[in-house]
Amino acid sequence: MRINIFKKLEKIKNKKIRYKVLDKVMSTFIPFNRGLGYKITELSKKQVTVISPDKTRRQNHLKGAHACALALLGEYPAGLLLAQSYSPEKVRLILSELKMDYRKQGRGQLTSVSKMIKNAPKTIDEEAWFDMTTEIHNSSQELIAICHTKWQLKSWEFVKSQKN
Repeated sequence: MRINIFKKLEKIKNKKIRYKVLDKVMSTFIPFNRGLGYKITELSKKQVTVISPDKTRRQNHLKGAHACALALLGEYPAGLLLAQSYSPEKVRLILSELKMDYRKQGRGQLTSVSKMIKNAPKTIDEEAWFDMTTEIHNSSQELIAICHTKWQLKSWEFVKSQKN
């Protein structure tokens, strides 16, 4: 059974509470997110912002943010942006490519921002590909990394291995 969690959460009028519930749901159903403490601070059809607190679990051997934690911090808001714009009840969302451009050690609280691409189609009839870019900054607004992701959105009608 496919559920559109974003549609369900619209009933919660208080944004802070809605984001807390979504954070909990995502950390429960996306095991890789557990323990990293990522917090959604903005969720709109145009932009998603996620904060990563300075946690030991995300550290590398240099006490900065591990490359994989930064990659997840880049991929996560882009996926949320697409998932809320295109109902998971109607389309399958798959990450097909991820490329990181690391600029600087990520220390302290980090913020990732992903914006919807211009001229995005309103609906997905069969299949569409989205190239997304997410920027990650530290609390001094220095650019830490840029995450480039490519997503396939495919109508469930055209997914060959679907299970209902």
